Amino acid sequence: DECVRFGIEFDESDYKSILWEELSQYIHKHIDPVVVDMAKKRGHTVVFTPPHHSDSQPIELVWAIVEGEVGRRYDNETKFADVKKRIDAAFAALTPDALKGCVKVVQEKLKLLHEHLVQVDAMNVDEESSAESDTDGDTEDTCDSLNR
Repeated sequence: DECVRFGIEFDESDYKSILWEELSQYIHKHIDPVVVDMAKKRGHTVVFTPPHHSDSQPIELVWAIVEGEVGRRYDNETKFADVKKRIDAAFAALTPDALKGCVKVVQEKLKLLHEHLVQVDAMNVDEESSAESDTDGDTEDTCDSLNR
């Protein structure tokens, strides 16, 4: 039914796994997560951080703060219940300024990365321009020698 609803082509003999794969791809490409949809309806823009780059994830800095607080209180008598309480306390102790600081650190790193990428792009453009002008000159020289 959903494949028909979304206009996804399928054969009646397709297995459920094939149908699910097709539907999953469609959903991934065309349907926003509920949270993103809610944010858009309220006029917000959702920006995702790059995956697999923990140094560009503010939450990683938050976790580092929490882990540090919890880890410093660890001893040989620590039980799982103690760890849970300490984690809850560490999160409760986080201030808005600490969270803003985590975001600011990541923004600075991303700004430096952006500046670096702009420089690399500029270097690549310069190299391409240079290569094109070298090639153009070679072609003209070759053509001139053929005309002689």
